[in-house]
Amino acid sequence: MVEFVEYIDEKIRIMLPKQLRQKHSMLFFKGNLVRGKPETQVAVGIDLNFDTRRFESIKEEFLRPEIKNRPPNEKLERLGPCEFGEGGLELLTSVVQPHTGHTIHFWKMLYKLQGSYLMMNIMGGGSLIEFENMAKEIITSLKLISPSQSKKKSSTSTGSMVKKVKHGGLKAKDKARLASALKSLPDDLKYLRDPILDIADEDQELLGSGVVDTPLLAEAIENQANLQPNGFATHHSKKLEEWLKSNVSKDDKWAGPVWFVMAFLMGYDAYKDGDAESTVQSLTKVVNRLLDME
Repeated sequence: MVEFVEYIDEKIRIMLPKQLRQKHSMLFFKGNLVRGKPETQVAVGIDLNFDTRRFESIKEEFLRPEIKNRPPNEKLERLGPCEFGEGGLELLTSVVQPHTGHTIHFWKMLYKLQGSYLMMNIMGGGSLIEFENMAKEIITSLKLISPSQSKKKSSTSTGSMVKKVKHGGLKAKDKARLASALKSLPDDLKYLRDPILDIADEDQELLGSGVVDTPLLAEAIENQANLQPNGFATHHSKKLEEWLKSNVSKDDKWAGPVWFVMAFLMGYDAYKDGDAESTVQSLTKVVNRLLDME
C-alpha cells in the first residue's frame, strides 16, 4: 500500500508518495529505489512553464507517426486523448530494464487544468495496474493555487510535505513486544528508546532506503555528543548489537527499528564532521549495507 502525503507550495497542492523528495527548487520529486522492490522506483515531474504556443508545439510531437515506433524492450501501452483536464494527450509506455529485468512505466500527460497548461511526467515500477492506480491518485489530487490563494497561505507550509498519514509501521503486537524489550536496555543506551519507537512508526519496508524520517534519532545522538567522549556512537552501536542479539530470534519483526538505529550509530563517528547533506548520504549507505547483511 502506497502512503501519500500532501505537498503544498505557492503554485500547487498535490498528494505524493511519502518516499519522494523534491529535487532542488523544481517541481520534480524522486525517491530512492529499495533493492529488489521495483515498485518503489517512483519519480514525478510537473512542468507549469507553458503558454499556448509551447503547448501546441509539444502537442504536435505527441501526434507524429514516428512516436509509435518504440525500441524492442519498450511497449506502447496507450497513446491518444487524455482523460484528465481539458483537451490533453497522453503517452504511456512500459520499458523492461535489461540489467534487472524489472519493468518501469512512463506516463506523460499534456493537458489544461484550471485554465492553465501543464505537463506531468510520472515514472513507476511494479505491475501496470498498480502503477496506474498510484499515478491516478497523484494526477487527480493536483490543484493549482492562484496568486490570491498563495498570499493567504501560511509560510510554514510552503514547499513542505504535510498531513502525513502513518502506514507501514510495526503492527501493534510487534510494537508492544519492542516496547517491552526496550525496558531492559542498558542505562547508557536508554536515550535510544524513544527514537527506536519513533522509527517503529515509519514504513518498515523503507528502512535503509534513505527516505525514513530520523529527526528524533539525530537529535538524541547530537545531544549525547555533547556529553560523551569521541567515538561513543561506535561503542554504543556495538553495545546495542550485543543487547539485541541476546534478546531477539531470527524471525522477530519487532527488531527492525533496533537494527536500523544500530547501523545509524555505526556510521555517525565516521561522517559526523561532514556537511549535513553528505553526512546523511553517507549514513544512508552504511545503513543500507548493514541492513542488507542481515
